[in-house]
Formats: sequence, structure tokens, C-alpha cells
Amino acid sequence: MGRLEGKKAIVTGAGAGIGESISVFFAREGASVICIDLNGDTVKQTAAQINDAGGTAIAVEADVANEQTFVDAVEMAKTEFGGLTTLVSNAIYDLPYVPITEIPTEGWMRTMDVNLNATYFFCKQRYYQKIYCQLSYWNRYY
Repeated sequence: MGRLEGKKAIVTGAGAGIGESISVFFAREGASVICIDLNGDTVKQTAAQINDAGGTAIAVEADVANEQTFVDAVEMAKTEFGGLTTLVSNAIYDLPYVPITEIPTEGWMRTMDVNLNATYFFCKQRYYQKIYCQLSYWNRYY
């Protein structure tokens, strides 16, 4: 039994690099993982690597700058895994290393959407699910 046995995680930026490594490690330790990345090919490879090794992973090609991504991912965790225990907001958007006067507004906004707002969306959906589960629990007994 792994250290994360029974855990259910969502990892963003799971198509490569640190996000891929986190997803693979979590699965190796027993967690079920929803892998999210903008690059559909690489996120499918991450999930396949996990599934081929006997783990459980679902690949989701989606943009974390879109709040609906997290609504859908949290619902998927509830449906496919029976809940959600762990969030890893790892996706980033890198701006070019140039003077601030040369950064296009669109690039700046994309950075804020992916690097900041996505974490807010993620936590908001998880918090909503936790409250819903707690209310469902109490309603069952009272």
C-alpha cells in the first residue's frame, strides 16, 4: 500500500515537467489522478504512462484559464473517483524575459489567468464541493 492510497487528485500542467512527475509519483503511491493540460497529446501520454503501470489516471485536455475546466474536473473526480482529496495547481504561463514595457497586454492577462486566477478557480470549486459534502453528510443524519 502506497502513502497516497485512496487519495484522489487533480494535477494541472500534467502534460510535462513537474506536473507530469507529480502525477506519476502520486499514482505510484496509490492516488487516482485527473491530469489536466492544454496540450492534449502530452497529457494523454502522462495518463497512459500511469495506466500502463497499473495506476488510475484520466487525461483532460483543457485550458485552466477557463473556470469551467475546474467545475468539470471536480465533477469528474466525484463521478469517477468518488470524491476529491488533493489539488495541485501546477500549470503556468511564462512571459518572455523582456522589459515590462515590451510585454503585450494580452501576454500579461494570460499570465494572470493561468498563474493566478486558475488557482482561485481551483480552490473555489474544491471549497464548494467540501461544503456540499458536509451539508449532504449532516442532512443525512438530521
